[in-house]
Amino acid sequence: MVIVFVLLVSMAPSLLGQNDGSFAVENVAASPSAQANNTETMWFDTYSSNSPPITNYSTNPLDDGITYTITIEGTFSLWSASTWLQDPQPVGPFENAPMYPSLAGDDRTGRVGEDAYWGFACVQDWYHGQPLPSAWACLQISLDSGASWDGNKRPVDDVYNPLHKYELMVIGEGNVIGFRLYDEAIDNYGMFKIVISPSLDTDGDGLLDEWEQNGVDGDSDGTVDLVLQDADWQHKDIFVEVDYMDLCKPDPLAINDAKIAFSKAPVGNPDEKNGINLHVLVDQEIPRDLSTTWENFDNFKQVWFGTAEDQASSNKAAILEARKQISHYCLFAFKFSIFNKTTQTWKLPGNSGIGERPGNDFMVTLGYTFESNPHYLGRMEQASTFMHELGHNLNLRHGGKDDINFKPNYLSIMNYMFQFNYLYPNRPLDFSRTELSTLNEAALNEIDGVEADYASADNGGWLFTGYKDPIKNETVLSLLRPIDWDGDNFYNASVRANVNNCTDLDLEYKSRPDQMLIGFNDWDNIVLPFQNSKNFEDGAHYDCPEEMTLEAMELMKESAQNYHDVAPLSATPSAVTVDRSSNLDINVTIANLGPNNETTSLSIYAGTELMVTSTITLERSSIVYKVLRCDISSVGKGRQPVIVVLGPVPGEMSSVDNNFTYGAIDFTGEAATQTTDQPWSMILGVSVAVVAVISIALFFVLRKGGKKSS
Repeated sequence: MVIVFVLLVSMAPSLLGQNDGSFAVENVAASPSAQANNTETMWFDTYSSNSPPITNYSTNPLDDGITYTITIEGTFSLWSASTWLQDPQPVGPFENAPMYPSLAGDDRTGRVGEDAYWGFACVQDWYHGQPLPSAWACLQISLDSGASWDGNKRPVDDVYNPLHKYELMVIGEGNVIGFRLYDEAIDNYGMFKIVISPSLDTDGDGLLDEWEQNGVDGDSDGTVDLVLQDADWQHKDIFVEVDYMDLCKPDPLAINDAKIAFSKAPVGNPDEKNGINLHVLVDQEIPRDLSTTWENFDNFKQVWFGTAEDQASSNKAAILEARKQISHYCLFAFKFSIFNKTTQTWKLPGNSGIGERPGNDFMVTLGYTFESNPHYLGRMEQASTFMHELGHNLNLRHGGKDDINFKPNYLSIMNYMFQFNYLYPNRPLDFSRTELSTLNEAALNEIDGVEADYASADNGGWLFTGYKDPIKNETVLSLLRPIDWDGDNFYNASVRANVNNCTDLDLEYKSRPDQMLIGFNDWDNIVLPFQNSKNFEDGAHYDCPEEMTLEAMELMKESAQNYHDVAPLSATPSAVTVDRSSNLDINVTIANLGPNNETTSLSIYAGTELMVTSTITLERSSIVYKVLRCDISSVGKGRQPVIVVLGPVPGEMSSVDNNFTYGAIDFTGEAATQTTDQPWSMILGVSVAVVAVISIALFFVLRKGGKKSS
């Protein structure tokens, strides 16, 4: 006997209403019972005294984008139905099922459910857990060992389930599901309960509320096989299992850095708290393979996925199936290699990692050999690559929504420019938080830059961006605005420049000119559910972007170490009109745009008159605020421009941006002098008085001291 689910965008009454008379079918419940949560329940019975029988049923329309769980449970055997009809419900535990003789008169007599097992088959590329096709599809559930499967259908799961209970998930697209029950053998009997219910995922993280609250039933037998520790059905969760090769064990601080980054994500939740809980299970050490392919990865996953306790359990299959539904799998390996099908050769790029987009599998591969000894890169590289490759699993690209790399207006660790902190040591470990304006490389506005303010909460506190300076022929850091895109030391309203052609950082990267560089908000566009992706099944690794090689990483590091640039950003005086007999304080903002700590001089002039000079130390890639008190005694009366000058630092290629002019301050009144014009007689009088006071004080001190010594 076979139950066939036929999906149609619209159900034709003639299809659903006709009785083909192939066997007696009864919808035991006269109509589906509508529950408070829009659950529909129906019964089918292959033996009925009713005439004519009901052979078809269709659901109400499934809401677009909502995941539904279809649960089918019941019993089936080659048995006489007379005793079965005494109880309109499934018989329950297997051992309590009554014995029924076969109507065929052979030796297949047995308990209900004993002599058959269920199998699944589906049409071509229609998968469990995917959106229902827009036209039609059928899903067969066979109760006769698959004998009735058609040639164009392939088995998905033919494991015997003694409880005869199965669950599958589908995603609605405003359509309905039609059920048709038919039989190819008149001696097959059974009763089936079918429930279609919305699978609630309140927080939208791809983990059903039922899973997060009670655990996951991996084999749909009604028993929880895996409990999700610390999961919260009202707050988004991501689970990742990490296995690692010898010498490649993740730095706990690196994993914690990634967890903190996700916890600070500007992503809302039903509990009204922002952030995503990232749960990382650093699990088992596996044998080291000096060069890992996706094929190797699949072999490792088949053996090592799940904990040692999972793998030793008699319930292993159900536990691992449950874990597969809720967890990404990451392998910290030594190196990654790929096979070029065109040249039939292996490429050993030494990529930093690789990840499915979207999907549930990724690798971190940061191994290298120095003086014949194997090494693995450290905390920063591990945290950055782990989060970068997980970002691919969450459907992010190197350009956000596209694959255009090195965008100055894409402030994200998905961008090669910022995946590692070599160029910008203090860059946030973060995905982009705002969609910056599109840059037209044929007409760039240097005054506006990327149209963002530094240290803004909207962009996650980023201070700088980077771009390819055509004059220096290197990738440099810049303020977010203004930006000298063409490197001519002027800020113009429209210039042309290929600002992401960062060949100095990645020799294999080439960017065509005059592109439209589109900004992107990563956190607003991540996709947490992965069970429906084309990469979900083991062995499926489609659309896995190649990553930065270790050679490119080293080139970026060396380029950054040789880069030095400091610049004053602003100067704010304590007053715009100053009496020269008073004080003047100026608050100066200075940027160190290089990845090295710098020491330089800071001088402030009123016109050509030096008011103050100081030596300052600037931490790498930082913005410093400093208040200096100025000596204005020598400043001429009247309106004077205020100029801030930073001394050049060693290795600075250009100091054209080391000056900043505030504008002008009005200096009024008479300047305070260092000496007075008082008469000598007054000075002498004061001096005599001071001497007298000192003498009296000394007399009492000596007198007191003498008494103490006696």
